[in-house]
Amino acid sequence: MDCVSPILDVATRLWDCTAKRAVYIRHLPQNLNSLRTAMGELKNLYKDVKERVEREEKLQKKRTHVVDGWLRNVEAMEEQVKEILAKGDEEIDGINANNAQPGFIPSCENLIGINLIE
Repeated sequence: MDCVSPILDVATRLWDCTAKRAVYIRHLPQNLNSLRTAMGELKNLYKDVKERVEREEKLQKKRTHVVDGWLRNVEAMEEQVKEILAKGDEEIDGINANNAQPGFIPSCENLIGINLIE
């Protein structure tokens, strides 16, 4: 039994990493579309707020620190979302390319992007 226990432990860990990653990969296209939609809605709100702020500033009113911070945060978030979407699209393309190869069996390393220590 001493030899079986480590093997079961390794098998359990490999199953955990592949199962979690498979769920992530399976829902990745939907998650990316949801992120695109949410970012589009946020950008529309950003444009509305920005236009109103500019209109009020023409009337000699001053923007609050809260509004200024919110506008800057949206701009920064937009850049982060672009990066996430690009990486997600690359990952989907890579998965599709690998699935097209006959006999391709993804390893845990490929699935979670880490190097396993032997």
